[in-house]
Amino acid sequence: MESYTESQWSNEAFSAADRSAFEVLLAASPFFGSPFTMLQSAITANPDAAQQLLGGWANSFSSLVGTEADAGGTITQRIDGNTSEVGSLGNQINTMQANLNDQENQLVQQFAAMESALSSNNSESSWLTQQINSLG
Repeated sequence: MESYTESQWSNEAFSAADRSAFEVLLAASPFFGSPFTMLQSAITANPDAAQQLLGGWANSFSSLVGTEADAGGTITQRIDGNTSEVGSLGNQINTMQANLNDQENQLVQQFAAMESALSSNNSESSWLTQQINSLG
């Protein structure tokens, strides 16, 4: 079995009990296939060491994930931030929609005024044409 130096272990987030349990598992379980086979062999050979190792890993993982997933953690902050951004974007969309509606109303009024002016010009043109024709 390969022995790990203290500096190699210090780079890992394992307790001394985890290290000794891991070394016991490595000694008792040569790797003959898939990780599942290795784990199954280790559990059969030394169930207490396997339970201790897996419990240590579970606690380490729980601590790591807990700070991220707990209330007020990073995930909660991201969700709150995203929810706030969605609300802000919704407000911006509503404001832009109101501005577009105002602009549409203004353009409709301008178009109606132009049609009225055109109609008035056409009427005046017809009257002038009649006046010119009546002179001749």
